[in-house]
Amino acid sequence: MKPARVGKFTGGKYAVFVLDHTKEEVSEFGSNFFLSLKKKLSITKKPIVERYTSQTIDNNLCEY
Repeated sequence: MKPARVGKFTGGKYAVFVLDHTKEEVSEFGSNFFLSLKKKLSITKKPIVERYTSQTIDNNLCEY
């Protein structure tokens, strides 16, 4: 397993998507993400971040 990368978020607006944490939902999100957003938001070439908190885990959710 690769070690986690450490970095800083720069200023600006970020979109946060809350998904059911299932293989199907995450896969569908990944497949349709850029096609859907290109029409509505400007996208930079920065990493996509997954975030898990105890609240999202307890509710079987994840955030991108």
